[in-house]
Amino acid sequence: MTSAFDIPMLASGEAFAVDPPRTSRAVRISLGAASSRAALAAASEFVTAVGSDPDRACALLAPDTLELLESYRPEGCQEALPTFDLPDADVTQVQVWGDAAQARSKQDTLFLRELDDGWRVVAAGCQEQEGGEPFQCTIQGS
Repeated sequence: MTSAFDIPMLASGEAFAVDPPRTSRAVRISLGAASSRAALAAASEFVTAVGSDPDRACALLAPDTLELLESYRPEGCQEALPTFDLPDADVTQVQVWGDAAQARSKQDTLFLRELDDGWRVVAAGCQEQEGGEPFQCTIQGS
């Protein structure tokens, strides 16, 4: 199984790895761009909802991420998500590459995909690794 960023999934109970899209022209999109604003809004809403409205946070997960989470945690997303102790710092930066986005806060990084129904979180609680290694993420879909 691979992630939304074409990397192998790790076994249940381990952190997942995400390697963000690479481009020679990784451009920081201004918050005035519609796509960037929408990705920022989805990431910010997810971060806020994780601590206060797990139903909404789960609705903001990409379908593959929700499915994988619920396959490991049979109590369901709404019960499981708060147990991951995901960071709740405000999103301060968003980069968009087509239908993929990276949203950063002072505590972690989220990865998102633009689907037919809007931007959805594919990985959360991600920490950058030294030496250019893929991000390690607490939650990630395929």
